[in-house]
Amino acid sequence: MSRSCVTCHEDKPMSEFGISNRYDDGVSKTCKSCVNGRGKRYYAANSKEVNHRVTLYRRLNADALKNVPDVEPDPSDLLSGDFEDQFVHMDDDEFPPESETY
Repeated sequence: MSRSCVTCHEDKPMSEFGISNRYDDGVSKTCKSCVNGRGKRYYAANSKEVNHRVTLYRRLNADALKNVPDVEPDPSDLLSGDFEDQFVHMDDDEFPPESETY
């Protein structure tokens, strides 16, 4: 079974697409390589802002991060959102504005 990526328009096997609960079939419409490339381009264009957010998050959550186990979380927890209660959340006004460029 295959699917066409909405970004690169190539037909690829379903294993080349990530999991997404946004869609009825549970599979992303964009292939993993396109998602990866978009993330790399964003980081290249916005590395200072990204590093600032990571540093700020780590400072605000230092105690919680010390208690994070070394094991990977259960994938079913990631899909349900149950893992979010373990971290201190920051308000949007604590982050620098994101660039519109991808």
